[in-house]
Amino acid sequence: MSERWRFWSGIAIVAGTIFGVGVFAIPYAVAQSGPVAGLFWFAVVAFAVVSLHLLYGSLQLSGNSHKRLISLVGNNLGSKWRFVPFVSTFVGGAGAMLAYLIVGGNFAKLFFGDLLNVSFDQWTVVIWLLFSVLIFFGVKSVAKFELVATGALFLGVIFLIVFFWQNASISLIPQGSAVNFFVPYGVILFSLYGANSIPEMVEFVGDKNRKITTIIMIGTLLPLVCYIFFTFGILGLSGSSVSTDAISGLSGLVNPAIIKIAALVGFLAIATSFVTVGLYLADTLTEDLRFPTLVAHMIAVCIPVILFLIGLRNFITIAGFIGAVLGAIDGILISYIFLRLRSSGRISPLVYTPRLIPIILIAVFLVGICGEIVFLIFK
Repeated sequence: MSERWRFWSGIAIVAGTIFGVGVFAIPYAVAQSGPVAGLFWFAVVAFAVVSLHLLYGSLQLSGNSHKRLISLVGNNLGSKWRFVPFVSTFVGGAGAMLAYLIVGGNFAKLFFGDLLNVSFDQWTVVIWLLFSVLIFFGVKSVAKFELVATGALFLGVIFLIVFFWQNASISLIPQGSAVNFFVPYGVILFSLYGANSIPEMVEFVGDKNRKITTIIMIGTLLPLVCYIFFTFGILGLSGSSVSTDAISGLSGLVNPAIIKIAALVGFLAIATSFVTVGLYLADTLTEDLRFPTLVAHMIAVCIPVILFLIGLRNFITIAGFIGAVLGAIDGILISYIFLRLRSSGRISPLVYTPRLIPIILIAVFLVGICGEIVFLIFK
């Protein structure tokens, strides 16, 4: 396998893991806070996530090769701390799958319209059944599907970005409210966080690959650029009427065919994300808690739909909470482990990393957790 192929495949692993349904939550969140606050949070989260991914990459190359976060915490902080990343991984994963189901039902209804007399709830259950089957087939059976779906997703989003920007007007972008300044933070973090891809990428490209730093940076920043252009393209079309899923609010503003294309692109985003996260949760249960494979898969696929059926259906709130709280917990753990190993001389950073960087990251994530909780309580 050529170095060039490994390089671009490594980028695809990172970018493909990151790029998903979160892109459809960002426009509404930015509309609430305004473009200035939105760009501010894009910059803050980009710095935090790129830095975090580089720290995690360094950990993978320093005696913790290809370790998932739960094992990493157990090895470096003691087994008594393993429950923290397990809870954040499991609750965050189940919450993310719930978010995918919510927006998936919307996209299915948009795509089929009045062609089929199926309600939003019914579409959501149908989508859940379809994706659950893919999860039960396992990694090898869905690998080709994910590769094709991710490629089609990127092409579809690029097409939509070009179309939106050709028809958008800057004057329509909502100015938001200072009260909602914090809203985009958790949603953008939810959409850009991709640390789970780093062990897989390092294993694929090889521990000695000198381009791992470049792979991580390009793989993380490529989705970010798409997110920014997609967000402001949507806002320039929808204005203050932007919907929580970004697409349904375009009805009556663009050709219905564009709505269907956008809904199909969204469906692809949901498919790749739901299956990937579901398999990761099932693997967590089997590898870390020794659950039987069938039981682990049943738990992984059933919890999201149960949460949906009992009434948890606010896409933006769920995405924001997962990013700002659960994603931040993982970020704090990675940063602290890096800081601890760096202080003892047991790690060689991928890039020059002042001791202050992981400390800043921990502070940012802690402030984000507190801010999200306060916002949810008093909003």
